[in-house]
Amino acid sequence: MNSNDSYLKETGKISEFIALKILLPVIALLYLVFSSTLVIVVTLILTPLLYVLILKKLQFNKKLFHVSICVYLITVSFFSCLPKIQYESFKLFHPNWIEVKGTITNYKVNWVTTTKQTAASSKADITYAYNFKGKDSKINKTRTLSFYSNNVWNSEKDKTKYIHKLSKQLESDVKHNNYKILVNQEAESKLFIPLNNFSYHTSFPLTLITIIFKIIITLALLCSIPFLLAYIVSYFKN
Repeated sequence: MNSNDSYLKETGKISEFIALKILLPVIALLYLVFSSTLVIVVTLILTPLLYVLILKKLQFNKKLFHVSICVYLITVSFFSCLPKIQYESFKLFHPNWIEVKGTITNYKVNWVTTTKQTAASSKADITYAYNFKGKDSKINKTRTLSFYSNNVWNSEKDKTKYIHKLSKQLESDVKHNNYKILVNQEAESKLFIPLNNFSYHTSFPLTLITIIFKIIITLALLCSIPFLLAYIVSYFKN
């Protein structure tokens, strides 16, 4: 074995050590911190099941890690468009949070452009009030609800349209009490709105997938133009 092969082998061992011993635990920790409990549970259950079905055995290696990432991303995407299940799962895994009667007293919708923290969308700042243990509370939550655009580029007309759509949705949700307020013993509160079974535009993963598909289709059509022109020229020549 020459020095280059030895170097590559040693580098591979170091890379594998970093991936399995450092990156994997860090990413797993991020799963736990930023994910809902239901997503974590589903990922932990489905990952070994799918791994065993595909490879007929269970081994804790990079392949299992890759499968877990795929399962996690699919679960997050699916879960993100199901507001009612999000609400019910939160209640299930947080039994110390109780529902209180409250009202949305005000809301304001603005357009937010794409940044490092968020995607292009109309977002609502919502003010709600409730009574807990005889004490009245009024909470103002910024960017409580998002209505994501699935356009690659948003014109001023598009921005106005999405602001109007979110405003109409909020108007309907408030009118029909399509929201819930939960409070814990420390008087922390969470507003769940809307409570629809399915909501496409409030799901960032689904709108992102739509944008990616639009880009792929557009590029495919552009790439096919030269071949189409060549076919037309060849057809008329013959």
